[in-house]
Amino acid sequence: MAQNHVDVDTLLEDYAWRHFKDIQSLRKTRLDDFKNLEKEDVEFVLVSA
Repeated sequence: MAQNHVDVDTLLEDYAWRHFKDIQSLRKTRLDDFKNLEKEDVEFVLVSA
């Protein structure tokens, strides 16, 4: 029986990056400090409340 594994960290990072880029594309929220960031330049951290 074969098991399929999901890399949850990668899925969450991809989701967070897409969401971040979507927010940055909104005209009123575009900040010059973040405009030229690449995915490799950032770290996404999960924090539990």
